[in-house]
Amino acid sequence: MKKFFTRMLGVCSLLIAFSFTTTDLSAQCAAVPAACVDVSSSAYTTVTTNDPFCCNTSWDSICQNAYNALNGSCTGGPVTCTATTPACVQTGSSAYATVIASDPFCCNNTWDSLCQSAYNALNGSCLCAATPPTCVNILSAAYQEVVTTDAFCCQTEWDSVCQAAYDILLPGNVCTLDCPDLFANIGDACFTGGPFPGVVDASCNCVSTGVCVAPAACVDINSTAYATTIANDSFCCQTSWDSLCQSAYDFLSGTCDGTDPCTAVPDACVNLFSVAYATVIANDAFCCNTSWDSVCQDAYDLLSNSCTGACIAPPACVDITSTAYATVTASDPFCCDSSWDSICQNAYDALNGSCGGGGACLATPPTCVDTASSAYATVIANDPFCCDTSWDTVCQNAYDALNGSCIPVDCPALGLNIGDACNDGNANTENDVVDADCVCAGTPINPCNVDGGTVATVSPRLGLCKGDGQQDQVQLTVSGNVGVGLFGIVRQSDLEVVASNASGLFNIENLPAGNYFAGHVSVLNIAQLTGITNVNQLSGCFDLSNQLAVTSIQLAGGTVTTGGVTTVCGGTVTATVSGNQGPQSRFVLLNQTATVVIAQNQTGVFNFNPLANGIYRIVHISYSNVNLGTITPPVLPKCVVSSNLVTVTKVACPTALLESSPNPTAGTSYVSFSVPTEEYTTLEVYDMSGRKVTELFRQVTEADAQYRLEFDGLGLPNGVYIYRLTTGSEVIIEKFMIAK
Repeated sequence: MKKFFTRMLGVCSLLIAFSFTTTDLSAQCAAVPAACVDVSSSAYTTVTTNDPFCCNTSWDSICQNAYNALNGSCTGGPVTCTATTPACVQTGSSAYATVIASDPFCCNNTWDSLCQSAYNALNGSCLCAATPPTCVNILSAAYQEVVTTDAFCCQTEWDSVCQAAYDILLPGNVCTLDCPDLFANIGDACFTGGPFPGVVDASCNCVSTGVCVAPAACVDINSTAYATTIANDSFCCQTSWDSLCQSAYDFLSGTCDGTDPCTAVPDACVNLFSVAYATVIANDAFCCNTSWDSVCQDAYDLLSNSCTGACIAPPACVDITSTAYATVTASDPFCCDSSWDSICQNAYDALNGSCGGGGACLATPPTCVDTASSAYATVIANDPFCCDTSWDTVCQNAYDALNGSCIPVDCPALGLNIGDACNDGNANTENDVVDADCVCAGTPINPCNVDGGTVATVSPRLGLCKGDGQQDQVQLTVSGNVGVGLFGIVRQSDLEVVASNASGLFNIENLPAGNYFAGHVSVLNIAQLTGITNVNQLSGCFDLSNQLAVTSIQLAGGTVTTGGVTTVCGGTVTATVSGNQGPQSRFVLLNQTATVVIAQNQTGVFNFNPLANGIYRIVHISYSNVNLGTITPPVLPKCVVSSNLVTVTKVACPTALLESSPNPTAGTSYVSFSVPTEEYTTLEVYDMSGRKVTELFRQVTEADAQYRLEFDGLGLPNGVYIYRLTTGSEVIIEKFMIAK
């Protein structure tokens, strides 16, 4: 049926390709239909478009049946089927017509799962996204009513509500599931979410088999062609790598041996996608690269009958004179030309019971298959071909999904892999698994009836700070413990017990900086804990609680210096620190009494220009997990330590001096000035209108040097004038009067 699906999908593609033309097909077709066929009808167009064989080769019974299903000109009316279909099947669709034409059994006898599967490949009206358990008959009226009434059961998930509705409609046919949560039985195929097949294990988990079935040896499983093939057709990964998979791979990658496609053209009867053709060109490159001669043809005929006309021999139980055999080979030429496989056999068995017979199976599986197992029984029940004809790779893959006795394992003697669950036969152990030495071993079941319990802390945190001058206390509590025991603080690095008691209250200010665990241990007799200094010394009946992480942090504020700067009149002061410890730190500028925070940063650079004259303190703070916004100097909270205080005094900056005499003057006057620092300085004279009269001085002055200059104002009119002294940091003016 998988081949039928593929053929139908190909037909759909052809239909799309031909749907863009209105050319009269009857004028193009080589095959001549029966006289009663109306070649101008849409029925004829549909048949020849969907199946080019009816146009290019021969108008056979399949073509005629398809036409009859769409048009009654040859039968006196459209075909009337006696087989009842589910409500979701659209009997007026071309998909339905194609199915009953290809398989008259679906019209005249019973619309079974093969008919439904073929229909689903052409039309999605019956397909649901949600998969019910295998015990649910998706062809039943009960199933159709459930998915029609409750779309959730079809589109989203087949849950307990869907199952209950189905069971009510089919009393006496209720599903008894091994794994209700998965709505499946142990051994059922399941969807893992990944690319590989899955199976429900004995613990009701959907586990992936982890690998695809093996393709042909020449296939590069790391290639894009391989990835595309298994992505487009999961059958090639999950069930069998058959000729369809190989053909898809070859289409994407070239021939399987990596060479370019063949240039030699064989006879039209040669199936280019067959194993026979692939074998011939692989063994004789002349048949691929040069010419398909009689030697090539003879070799092909030994492997395939597509050119000789005789069908591949089916099993002896198949009656080749029966209508069932004729129907199978006509509907699926693969069964005649290439191989009579399980699909052919199942189709034959649905029409004829000559191979069903019952009793012992004729097909012999490999010796690793346990024929007494439920897995084997499931396989032959689901696929009679595996019992009556041949145990092929499809049968083996189905068996492997249910039973691992044939799958290579790490420990063949146990039939298990390392890490698999097992049973060591010891009633006093649990969680038995296969270890690295292929020994099934479990952990001893606790016969002591002790439980370390669950430990919690009353303290808001377990971060301990050393050096902050405050005592660190941790109060532990325990619940759910069984037996007698002690609380303890254990060093993480070596599991050394640094403190223990029965109260759970620990004052551990002097605990060395580092990482620790806090927990509780329960024993049968408290004497078991006497002399225990390391967790590794515990023995006998004991149990440990959960572990709480405890961190002890050393803090030190360090030593601050400003590089000798103690007095400034402005500018910046830079503080540095040494010997500090702690995960976080910053510098803080305080007022004289160290009660008000003026500024804080991590650089230690403070700008004194906007500050008023006065005394200031600079300090460095080391801290851990503290919001500094909560600090109220001089009291520091827990886990905050400070350095020494450095005092810096801001004073008024010295200014330049300027005076003139005599003032008023009759014409000549003397001006004196000094500048406290070495600066570029000018001395100018302006009248009251702002006009510059003259410039008396322009140069760099020496610090605190006294300068005296003469100014001759005899040529100026009487009035008030201005001396303007400009330095790098200030401007000073002095008024004087000329009165003659």
